[in-house]
Amino acid sequence: MTHGSAENESSSPLDLRDAAILLGLTAAAFLVRCFNWSHVFVGGEVRFEEFDPFGHMRRIVMTIAHWPHVPQFDYFTNFPQGADLAWGPGLDFLLAGMSLALGLGSPLDADIERWCALAIPVLGAAGVACAYLLARQMTGRGPALLSAAIVTILPLHVNLGLLARVDHHVTEPLLASLLWLFFLRAARTGSRRDAWLAGLSQALGI
Repeated sequence: MTHGSAENESSSPLDLRDAAILLGLTAAAFLVRCFNWSHVFVGGEVRFEEFDPFGHMRRIVMTIAHWPHVPQFDYFTNFPQGADLAWGPGLDFLLAGMSLALGLGSPLDADIERWCALAIPVLGAAGVACAYLLARQMTGRGPALLSAAIVTILPLHVNLGLLARVDHHVTEPLLASLLWLFFLRAARTGSRRDAWLAGLSQALGI
């Protein structure tokens, strides 16, 4: 494939066949990241993966209670003295806002846990679509679909987007892909909008 043909493909609209394949890969990515479903939803409760999700869930619940303020200090961290929280507020703010919207302003704790557990594989699956768009911007449709297929089953990416692993790490490859996608578009077309979106992606990642 020549550079010119790759550039034409990167700027051409997505056809129905490729859109169907990408939609299928995104759905498959979500299902792959939910392989632990039976271990997470047990007896009407949510069993979160690993330890960090409990800290995130605590801050999400506190953010909902004091919306839109996201606590930066927690007495349960380094108890009893407490400590400043080391991770950024973005994911917790996003999931708290999602829970408030879905719960019409008064979400139940059980619903908050379920929604947040499910949001993580959704973000992981979104990374597949971003991988496709980024690779298509750089190469073309064929390599882009291959890239999306690889990310769908990439073990590290699956692990970061695992059901009930409520942790900010799932957003890192997603935002990095968006940063490079918009940066390359801005560099190629001179679009101020894409330049601003690249900056926004970087700011959200920080």
